[in-house]
Amino acid sequence: ELETRNVLSHLELSRNGLGDSSMPSICRILQTNPRMSHLVLSLNKLGPCSAEQLAPVLARCSCLQHLDLSTNYLGPHGAGHLAGALKGSTALTSLNLSDNGLGRVGSSHIAELLPRCSALRQLNMKNNAIGALAGSC
Repeated sequence: ELETRNVLSHLELSRNGLGDSSMPSICRILQTNPRMSHLVLSLNKLGPCSAEQLAPVLARCSCLQHLDLSTNYLGPHGAGHLAGALKGSTALTSLNLSDNGLGRVGSSHIAELLPRCSALRQLNMKNNAIGALAGSC
């Protein structure tokens, strides 16, 4: 029923054990609720395949302001899919990708997104094994 309402602005599905097989349903919910402004999928089992499925839908979510995918298993490939999808976002103000094992490669994908995501004000990348930044003292 969530898929057909067209009225959701906030969706919180944290700690539900969601994985790759849950993505088609989540994508349908997003597609049928174009005014979605807050999406929280933290503390689940989402991996790179989940990010790949979610990316094209996120690219069309023009109202999305807050995206929390923290404490999942996105990895560097998942970060690449998300960065590609969000690069043109003019509404996104908060992005939480903490605890996803992004590493340096995934973090580089997100860093490339920053100049293109003009509204972004909060970015949480903690605990992603980024390591020391080049040129740091």
